[in-house]
Amino acid sequence: MPIAVTCQCGAKLEIDEKFLGKEIQCPDCQRPLPTKAPPKPPPLDLQQYRRTEGLAVLSLTLALTLAFTIVGTLAAIVVGVLALKRIASDPVKLDGVRLARAGIVLGAVFTFVTVTALISPTVFGLDALLRDLALGSRLNYLLDDPVSDANDQVKIKRPTRGLRCWAKYNSPSRLTAGIQIDPLILVNTRDDTYIACQDAEIPGLDGRDEELVLKKVLERLQKSELINLLNRPGRISPPEITVVEKKMTADNKQELIIDMRLGGLDRRLLVQYKPPRLDRIFFAVGCARRNRFDVLQEDFREALATFIDNP
Repeated sequence: MPIAVTCQCGAKLEIDEKFLGKEIQCPDCQRPLPTKAPPKPPPLDLQQYRRTEGLAVLSLTLALTLAFTIVGTLAAIVVGVLALKRIASDPVKLDGVRLARAGIVLGAVFTFVTVTALISPTVFGLDALLRDLALGSRLNYLLDDPVSDANDQVKIKRPTRGLRCWAKYNSPSRLTAGIQIDPLILVNTRDDTYIACQDAEIPGLDGRDEELVLKKVLERLQKSELINLLNRPGRISPPEITVVEKKMTADNKQELIIDMRLGGLDRRLLVQYKPPRLDRIFFAVGCARRNRFDVLQEDFREALATFIDNP
């Protein structure tokens, strides 16, 4: 097969393949003609000539862009597996094994983290974030101690530990029928803890009848704004109360430790009150998850004392 060559003088010639690599002179100018054989194309199985499988790229993209969505991360795993199968079926032309493996690993990791966070949101602080989002518009962190209600009649100091984490809760304009507004509620979304100041009118109540006073306190607590805030929305029947401990403190206050299940969580409450005065009883409540109560109960006592002593 003739090979076309061009001399420096501009002459164009065709020479036979058998003269490739040999010195031949141009018939016009006598210069040597370029007769070297053209380079052979590289084989297709070289790394630089392999194509990256698109599914491998898609797998990694899904894992990164749809992290913590479960659906997206599971899709990244499935697409990554499909990419590995396609690459294995034609390894000469297809590449992208590392991308596919990265997508599968990241998808598995993000799926595990997401499922763990949903099952146990406290592991990553997700529950605190959700509480902030749910209550954020009703929380006021810019407070001075003591914190007072809207009428400046009820005051209480926030616990010293984690002082800046406590915020005043602003009640909505409307509450569920039968729910009684608490004069003052403090919220710590980080620890899922609450402090509420409550009062109740008890006309004709004899303060010496301790059992009757206790009954009235518990009835008021069941209908309080605090319990409504923590309980499942729309629940009509009041939550059950279990009195765990009842004692008199050194400064002549009645103290109760009670258990309630609110919003699907077991909570423990510390309640302190003094005998009624002028047909009204004042009491304060500290509430935390039951598994955290022992750590926080002294913080509650510190705060509750400031309300009980100055109702």
